[in-house]
Amino acid sequence: MAQILDWNKYLETAARTVAEGIVMVKNDNNALPLDRSREVSVFGRIQLNYYKSGTGSGGMVNVSKVTGIIDGLTECGAKLNEELLYVYRKWAEENPFDIGEGWGGEPWCQQEMPLDDSLVKQCAETSDTALVIIGRTAGEEQDNKLTEGSYLLTALEKDMLAKVRKHFKKVAVLLNVGNIMDMSFVDEFSPDAVLYVWQGGMTGGTGTAKVLLGEISPCGKLPDTVAYNVSDYPSDKFFGDTDCNVYAEDIYVGYRYFETFAKDKVRYPFGFGLSYTDFDISCSAAEKDGVITVSASVKNVGNHSGKEVVQLYCEAPQGKLGKPARVLCGYEKTRTLAPDESQTLEISVDIKSLASYDDSGVTGNRFAWVLEKGDYNFYAGTDVRRAENIFTHTLENQICAEQLSQALAPVEKFERFKPAITEGGFALTMENAPLSEVDEQKRRLENLPAEIPQTGDKGIKLSDVVKGVNSIDEFVAQLSDYDLSCIVRGEGMCSPKVTAGTAAAFGGVSDKLAELEIPCGCCSDGPSGMRLDCGTKAFSLPNGTLIASTFNKQLVTELFSLMGLEMAANKVECLLGPGMNIHRHPLNGRNFEYFSEDPFLTGTMACAELDGMHSAGVTGTIKHFCGNNQETNRHFLNSVVSERALREIYLKGFEIAVKQGGAKSIMTTYGKVNDLWTAGSFDLNGEILRNQWGYTGFTMTDWWANINDRGKDADKSNFAAMVRAHNDVYMVCADSENHEDNIMSALENGTLKRCELQRNAKAILSFLMETRAMKRIMGEDTSVEIINRPADPSDIDAEDVKFYKLDKTLEIPLDDICTDRGTSFSFALDIAVPGVYKVTLAASSTQSELAQMPVTLFATGTAYGTMTWNGTDGKPVSFSKEVPMFSRFTTIKLYFALSGLKMHDIKFELLRTQI
Repeated sequence: MAQILDWNKYLETAARTVAEGIVMVKNDNNALPLDRSREVSVFGRIQLNYYKSGTGSGGMVNVSKVTGIIDGLTECGAKLNEELLYVYRKWAEENPFDIGEGWGGEPWCQQEMPLDDSLVKQCAETSDTALVIIGRTAGEEQDNKLTEGSYLLTALEKDMLAKVRKHFKKVAVLLNVGNIMDMSFVDEFSPDAVLYVWQGGMTGGTGTAKVLLGEISPCGKLPDTVAYNVSDYPSDKFFGDTDCNVYAEDIYVGYRYFETFAKDKVRYPFGFGLSYTDFDISCSAAEKDGVITVSASVKNVGNHSGKEVVQLYCEAPQGKLGKPARVLCGYEKTRTLAPDESQTLEISVDIKSLASYDDSGVTGNRFAWVLEKGDYNFYAGTDVRRAENIFTHTLENQICAEQLSQALAPVEKFERFKPAITEGGFALTMENAPLSEVDEQKRRLENLPAEIPQTGDKGIKLSDVVKGVNSIDEFVAQLSDYDLSCIVRGEGMCSPKVTAGTAAAFGGVSDKLAELEIPCGCCSDGPSGMRLDCGTKAFSLPNGTLIASTFNKQLVTELFSLMGLEMAANKVECLLGPGMNIHRHPLNGRNFEYFSEDPFLTGTMACAELDGMHSAGVTGTIKHFCGNNQETNRHFLNSVVSERALREIYLKGFEIAVKQGGAKSIMTTYGKVNDLWTAGSFDLNGEILRNQWGYTGFTMTDWWANINDRGKDADKSNFAAMVRAHNDVYMVCADSENHEDNIMSALENGTLKRCELQRNAKAILSFLMETRAMKRIMGEDTSVEIINRPADPSDIDAEDVKFYKLDKTLEIPLDDICTDRGTSFSFALDIAVPGVYKVTLAASSTQSELAQMPVTLFATGTAYGTMTWNGTDGKPVSFSKEVPMFSRFTTIKLYFALSGLKMHDIKFELLRTQI
């Protein structure tokens, strides 16, 4: 019996998530909610170009429809100033959205429409309230910058705010952004209301409208601290270098720093968010058997229904290690409470989870999680600043919660933050970070598994292992060295062995492996929905920052259970997400994909997403493991971090996802941590992840990642170093059966052991045996039926995508394709010689000479330019673009923004084999 994915439920759940993730930081003069009966004027060109997500792999989801804020307001019955909307529409026709060109080429913001003072004054005569929408994007390869149009407002945006404030009684600013931004405009222009509406995916406008109109009261909370200035963030002096980032701030990231050292630098504290109503919270707490249990009674004492979040923080004794003044250790969210309604929430905290990591031995327990003796004060409230002391638990003696071994520690000297107690609080001092004493080669050799004697093919299929007829060791014994070399190679992008347009195939990537009934697992880019570069439409989810802002684990699980069913319907085993890197600095361009500056919130949100996907028999690949906190030069950047900061901040979310969320798939980073590329780090992938955390899933590199041995240069072909590190699959190879790497030579010279390849193969196979892909091979998978999904004539069935062989030159006729407005045409290429190609499109039109008919050319999901035809009197006219195509399997998509063109052909010609 088929499983059912109800598209209407999907839309509703996503919109509800958007609404619950919106954070209102100001609401004076009763500016919100809006009165449906009164006209509202909406300013800002982003009202017509809603940012559903950031850029790069985290945002490249093809959708049938994006509901922007104007759309959502209209659908919810708001009364809009139609004359103003008409002005914006006409201006946008002449100033279209700039998608940029190439990977990471989209600008951070779009040109704003200049406002005439008389227009604003005229609008204010019929509208009391103005909404001003400001938008920003960022993403892979593109950090934000402390410049206008990025972190700062542009001159035109400031002019818009000044004129609107001058004439309107009430002004509400909506920030359609993936990340926090400069908020000095609040002081300069005094808007009545300010909301972070974030990037809400394809239903963003629906959820936003429900909040603006009061159908849902704002109940989102800031997952990051908003400081007055970028320079106030503790990492600011150490962010942005193209070669090395020294994490001198250590564990004092975000509110951990501000609440300890710099309370006066905070504009809006971590966890802050307003509502249309008010709540009273009363708490009691008790300790039993090492667990603190807090009972929080929440009562709605206002006049509007709403939800509230109770946040629990701990202040551990400073001891010898030094601690932040506050650390989030629990949170829960109420259901929707009507006025005068109450609910009691329960939050439990295991005392051992509050331990600090001693990487120096100052407590007498070196390389251990330690609870120093003293008072552990617990604070509960609606944000970190307003949380009040509710309970104190005193430890009379120090406790060693867990003894570990040193791993992933720095190899170069640097100083890190440490608090010193003063009469007024804490002074910031510096101490030397302990350095690594590990013999990494010795550790690797001590962890070698026993080799499985090779037997040759005994006729054992992987399904026999699933059925319990044979052991996995008996199955792996059949694999030759060549088979083992193939199974650690992922194939992509857009491999024809799995769903068209996806990121990779892994597992049964060779003919022999397929004969043994090893399925090909399929990875699709996330984390905001499936990226299907062939043009197939999918559901675009809210971004990670918005999801974290909900502080609602149950809702996130519900949303991702639906995401999981959509994945299953498209035969996708792994969504490449959630992204779990820490918001170390507000200028990181990829913050929109990640959750928070806090590792506990990050880890618990990741668990919620994984729980949802697991319920549908699929999973997420948690990434990027670890320390991927800057996009600039990310392939070569060295993150220098103390072992304590890694354990308590940058690894902690991953540890929670592994131990509590049952994570099964993990992706390493592009860069280095402590001078070793993570793709080849045994300390990370073997010692910490598997030996210390007990992880039993499989790992993969990021796409085309660098790898190295300690002290050696990066080498993308050094697969032996990856395998030795117990990183299981290299993502990706153009052809997994014929790839140039050093696996076979390393086996021959003894620098790689066969048992290491067998170990990695077992990890991959163990994962695949539990997938729906395995069930499909065994004829046991349950299909997924999607109901109530509106028909979309422009959608592309992934199974219908045609492949063409491209050997330096190719011409494909396009005479019969549909070029109606809003449609796309897609196909795939199997490229014999990767390189930069000249791509020429020929088309004709009988429209007038003034007609403008744009066609945007995409390769593997990235726009490489828009070519615009005027009327050609029916004669073919050609335009060309240079397009880099270095992946063997490349999808091409043509998007037609207006009707009126007749396509003739598309030609490909190799120009050069290097960029």
